[in-house]
Amino acid sequence: VVSFFIHAGDLYETKGTHHIAFVGRDRDARIRNIQLRGIDDSNGKYRKNVKGSDLSFGFCHQGVTNRVYVFEAPIDLMSFLTLYPKDWERHSYVALGGVSKNALLRMLEVNENIDTVVLCLDNDDAGRKASRRITEEMETIEGIKLRRLLPIHKDWNEDLVALAEKM
Repeated sequence: VVSFFIHAGDLYETKGTHHIAFVGRDRDARIRNIQLRGIDDSNGKYRKNVKGSDLSFGFCHQGVTNRVYVFEAPIDLMSFLTLYPKDWERHSYVALGGVSKNALLRMLEVNENIDTVVLCLDNDDAGRKASRRITEEMETIEGIKLRRLLPIHKDWNEDLVALAEKM
């Protein structure tokens, strides 16, 4: 999964600071959003959006099926793909960069074939509230079916870490 996104140019390590960069692109493949995350949390979590980024262009993968899986963060998206790798390239995935629905709306605008939205937001208070809010707002869009998948732990990355610790 990591190699796929690196080769696509949507995931890289920054020079000097060694932050992880998650890239969001428009339909012409132009970079419109870069979210930086620190790899060393010993001094607190480093999270920053590059100046001028448009969060409606989320870190994503556009597949060919009618389904999009929606996550709060790129790391949860990639963790989910690692946990459930079978034919993952066929579906679409988008990270919201928080709990705003804008990147999801952009994904639906670009992929008119999508009629099923699978909310995979965090299993915490903010994730549950956002899922309810997005569900209510999406119910007004004709032809869209909504589903919800919950991680066992707080988020999909914690599920992946827990599984790795068992091995």
